[in-house]
Amino acid sequence: MRLSVELPSDIHRDLKTKATVSAVTAQRSSLGVLRGGTLVLDRSTVSRNDDVGILLQAASTTATITDSSVVRNNGTGGIVNFGTVTLTRSKVNGNTRGACALGGICSTIFGGGGGIYNAHLFTATGSTVSGNSSNEDGGGIYNATNPNGGPGRLVVEDSKITGNSAINGQGGGIFNMAPATVALTNVKFKKNTPDDCNGC
Repeated sequence: MRLSVELPSDIHRDLKTKATVSAVTAQRSSLGVLRGGTLVLDRSTVSRNDDVGILLQAASTTATITDSSVVRNNGTGGIVNFGTVTLTRSKVNGNTRGACALGGICSTIFGGGGGIYNAHLFTATGSTVSGNSSNEDGGGIYNATNPNGGPGRLVVEDSKITGNSAINGQGGGIFNMAPATVALTNVKFKKNTPDDCNGC
């Protein structure tokens, strides 16, 4: 079990040698990569946070998440990406986003994103986005256009997007906010409500 963090700037919570962050209530985030930092999360779990589980705040920040889980984060929990995320063989499952709150991956600027909110570059390979919900658009994934950084780019390969719901919006599986772009290769959609991919 390995968790390495290289942060030349700020981190909201001291990770020390923890590879699992669970039952944490943080003012802004439990794992924060703010200005030019790099996060490597390997075989670890980020779960049950009441605030953002993983936050990449600037375009220069990066996170590599491998064989890990971001699960059951509520209110403002999960991952907010304004940088670059590479998700491999991992799960983003069972996260919820209420109105004007953040879910699995979401944003403080735009609504939506129960499982994943992306406003820069997000690549998922061999991963699962399942059972996430949002009161607005993008039950599983919300791919946004960042007014300060341009359109988001979402790449999903060999992955499953299942059982997500946008309760009062569109894009149960994925909601894409043009001119943001989505590239899908061998992606299986199933039982997303009200639809699998809106704007793709």
